[in-house]
Amino acid sequence: MRELEYITAIQKKYSGKRDNSKEILVASGIEHPFVVEDRGEDIGCIYLHFEPQMKPGMVWIMYLRSYLPGKGHGTGMMKMLCELADKMRVRLYLEPVPDRGSNWTQGELVAFYRRFGFEGSITMQRPPIA
Repeated sequence: MRELEYITAIQKKYSGKRDNSKEILVASGIEHPFVVEDRGEDIGCIYLHFEPQMKPGMVWIMYLRSYLPGKGHGTGMMKMLCELADKMRVRLYLEPVPDRGSNWTQGELVAFYRRFGFEGSITMQRPPIA
């Protein structure tokens, strides 16, 4: 199942630390996004989710946050997610909803995700690009 392989491959890149500032309720309980590090520094967090009952080939980006906005870390995390999704032929989905305290509007998030090939506006998807 390449969706689970994709999520595992992303998580293996990092130490496995959990970000406890954002709890996401899922069917199996409460999940926490994992911390993304760059050269030993915590730069953000990502939570990826796959439901086997849902459409095959689909991974939800449930949450993505840069700890230091304006440094390019969010862009870097999205590039990494999209490059591996292309390589592994995985379709990505997300809902562009600003987090509490975010300076981003929903429209700005939609524009940001469109730069990476996402389509739509309420639920956005990105097919793998060859």
